[in-house]
Amino acid sequence: MSEELYYTFHCPKCGCATFEEILTNVTQSTSFQRVTCDDGIAEPDYQNTATEGGEINRYQCHACGFVLQNEHGHIINDTQALRQWLEKNGQKTEAE
Repeated sequence: MSEELYYTFHCPKCGCATFEEILTNVTQSTSFQRVTCDDGIAEPDYQNTATEGGEINRYQCHACGFVLQNEHGHIINDTQALRQWLEKNGQKTEAE
């Protein structure tokens, strides 16, 4: 079995350490058991969220929206390309 590795990273634009995966064609469901109503506004008390399906559209910085691109300027939209980007731009650490 191969050794598991982790990568940490920082946005090249703003330095944020959190990226997000943007999906398209997703079905999301959220369960709730009660709803708070105040001044004509109903707000469900959401409990659990489930996501099904979808395709990766891009990876981007959570703070500034910087979109990850490969060395050819193509938007990174799959996990293999993400791994390659991390190998060049991230900090590799061993699993805990």
